[in-house]
Amino acid sequence: MLKPSAPEAFNTMLTTGRIGEEDVLALREGVFADGIGSRDEAEWILALEDVCEAETPEWSQFYVEAVTDHVVNRIEPEGSMTDEKARWLVDRISAGGIVKTPAGLELLLRVLESATSSPSSLAGFALQ
Repeated sequence: MLKPSAPEAFNTMLTTGRIGEEDVLALREGVFADGIGSRDEAEWILALEDVCEAETPEWSQFYVEAVTDHVVNRIEPEGSMTDEKARWLVDRISAGGIVKTPAGLELLLRVLESATSSPSSLAGFALQ
């Protein structure tokens, strides 16, 4: 599942299915030093969470921070969650109504905590 427009380091992680501490450092300081600027870049990070098996604490922390910042602060309206943003997030972190990974659950909770407002459906999903 190579992403043609993704940086080579990203494709390597997808191919190997592993994310090491040095990979997270490269993502944090290089590729995403200014945060996740586009929906495509957010999809790259979400794909890594979906595909890579062994998570390091550094990866989980980066994943939660980067995607929270993207969805809450970089997509209009900044600071709040809309129905559309909430649907996109839930669709990407869950399958069959269940959050796929522990980091995905942490992400959901961080988004709810960080946003100034969010749809009740998002909080309801988190409680479910």
